[in-house]
Amino acid sequence: MYETSARLAWERFAAHLEGHGEGLFLAVSDTPLAQVARDALAGTAEARGFGPDACTFACLRRAGKALSPDDLAFLVEGLDPLALVLCDRAGTDTYRKALACADRADAQLSNHGASSGTSRLQKPADQDDCDGERTAEPHAAAAPATDRAAATSASDASDASGASGASGASGASGEHPRKGAPEGRDQRSAFEKAPELLPRQGFCMALGRPVVAFDDFGSLLSTPALKQQAWALLKRIPARS
Repeated sequence: MYETSARLAWERFAAHLEGHGEGLFLAVSDTPLAQVARDALAGTAEARGFGPDACTFACLRRAGKALSPDDLAFLVEGLDPLALVLCDRAGTDTYRKALACADRADAQLSNHGASSGTSRLQKPADQDDCDGERTAEPHAAAAPATDRAAATSASDASDASGASGASGASGASGEHPRKGAPEGRDQRSAFEKAPELLPRQGFCMALGRPVVAFDDFGSLLSTPALKQQAWALLKRIPARS
């Protein structure tokens, strides 16, 4: 089924895609990345265990057309990457809007018999957390460990009552059970909460998928110190055994 959904994504957006056909490690940018940036991401993918030449590159503006948030949602949910890197502000902003469209994209894939209702990570949709800075300045590194722990604790507390129903959250409706919930508890669905979790620059889990967002990835490759800041975020992507 993953092969079917990936094929649908490639058929629909072939003009905007390059690289590995399986889409396990997906990098999204507004315009085509410079070769040095592509090489850096390819090296990261290999270092994290995805293998050589494992990157798939998606460009929002190409061939005289710009991908909409709905388009990007279909592309990402179709490829269903195990890691997603948003390389610039436009990519991050578009994906933030795309997260709100992810339930519709999943429904479209279901209509083609290509959606399983869960990602390849097999992680319930409501178990999202964020370790980046949602309002970080450009080139900011990930949040300190103490901040990450506090953010994760707060996320776990707010999601505890809904975790049992999370596995169905990526179905066609994207609805979340609300009846009988404690007063004041955030009972929004994972699709509704996910856009708020995505940092401007940082690491987070969005709909069970590790995401690294950059304000301008290419600019971080200009000096060794900035490269270290980029690597500090990229190495948060779970390594494949």
